[in-house]
Amino acid sequence: MKHEVRARQVDAIARMPYSLPCSAFQNLNMDGLLERMWTSMALVRVYTKRARPRAAAAAAGAGRLCWTAYNSLHGLRA
Repeated sequence: MKHEVRARQVDAIARMPYSLPCSAFQNLNMDGLLERMWTSMALVRVYTKRARPRAAAAAAGAGRLCWTAYNSLHGLRA
């Protein structure tokens, strides 16, 4: 069964609060959907990089804590 939405209907949907018209089938507005998800859920992307040799001792404790938190969230064991 094919379901088509007319331009007037898409325009009405786009003007509704908390709505975002997109099409996974036609790959339309997927970037907009991804951006909306990040902002709506207040997600933060965290980049990590290797610690410098001088800071390695200080970062070792924090790294272990982050690894433990990640494992507990994802059900992994050390």
